[in-house]
Amino acid sequence: MAAELPGGRWHLPNAFLHGKHGGGLLMDTPYFCPNICIKSRATHLIHVLSILFALILMSGITAHAAHGSKNSWSTTPAFSGGVGLFFPVTPLSEDNLKYWFTPQVQQAKTSGLQFVNLIVHWRDLEPEDNHFSFDLLGRYIQTIKSSGLQCVLRIYFNGGWHIQASPDWLFSEKQGAWCLEGDYVQPLPWDDVYIQEVKVFMEALADWLMIDSINKPHALQISAGGIYGEMAVMGFDWQTAFDSDYDQFFNLLMEAEMTHVDIFASFSEKLGSIPLILMINHLYDNYPVMNDQLLDYAWNTYGLRWFQSNAWSGALEEEAFGPLILDMMKRHASGGTFALEDEYGFYQETLDQRIQRIVRIESETGIHFQFATLNPGDLTAFNQADIDYLISLIQEPKSQVRFMNR
Repeated sequence: MAAELPGGRWHLPNAFLHGKHGGGLLMDTPYFCPNICIKSRATHLIHVLSILFALILMSGITAHAAHGSKNSWSTTPAFSGGVGLFFPVTPLSEDNLKYWFTPQVQQAKTSGLQFVNLIVHWRDLEPEDNHFSFDLLGRYIQTIKSSGLQCVLRIYFNGGWHIQASPDWLFSEKQGAWCLEGDYVQPLPWDDVYIQEVKVFMEALADWLMIDSINKPHALQISAGGIYGEMAVMGFDWQTAFDSDYDQFFNLLMEAEMTHVDIFASFSEKLGSIPLILMINHLYDNYPVMNDQLLDYAWNTYGLRWFQSNAWSGALEEEAFGPLILDMMKRHASGGTFALEDEYGFYQETLDQRIQRIVRIESETGIHFQFATLNPGDLTAFNQADIDYLISLIQEPKSQVRFMNR
């Protein structure tokens, strides 16, 4: 672990001089690529041979599917949103998979959900430098897909004040720049060492996913925005580090996040355009031009259209930053597709109360969420009527607040 500097809460060798993004690979294919269907037509063949050929072909396809389809992206349909289960899991272990994760996935399916939002940690997938541990991740993804649910994968590179998601070797062996958020060491998003290691990791993950389509998620959340955009309020002392120059801090952070978008866009292109979801919590004194930089960069450069608020519905209604985030969404409502992580609300309110908030937000702003996540604790028989209503709300917006009669 890197040693903390005396009298300070950060370690910043070369951190402020680098982090410039050099652009990414433009995606030549449409963002949502239709599945490629290869059609075989038998022409000018006699009737009997046509039937025989068809039977042989179907038998071969069935056998091939039973043994896994290599490099066949048509087996994973396009991500369609809906209501999903927010599920962070660490460590990725056999016991967690068998006794904790699988039963919850089955409950999500029973409850009528459409996807599982699987959140994993970088340190679990690359415990040692350039030693990757992806096979168990594949089993978690396969558990989701075999249940009939879609998989939205998110990798925590920076865990925030509550956990360290980055591997220790990033700081001890690679001397990556870091700061303390709470009691946990976090990488600085603009640090060259950190950016390079994220790039290496994402390239390795893409190579692994190309081996067999059964491990391919339906969508991937970009690890930029969210916690990075909130560093100013979550423990990072930017006032001291930047001599109270918020412009310098904000611009450096934004450039680093654009670099993350480049990395993830290259990953998506390599795998046939996996849909990417970008978190958009960036606040600059209600200055839209500054706030929208990352969203506009992803939109204009890569055609990205999925955007997620890293805040639950109560925060969007009650916190000072909530209206600013909603305004950002409204400015991109034409063509944008929006996601809401509402699982944190489980600790604050009933599901019925949170649904009423969602309806109010949609009614007052015109924004429609086509993606919403719930907490595992929400999946109870008592909440089933609410879950059914939320699913219908996502599929077809309601114009008025609903009050249930139990």
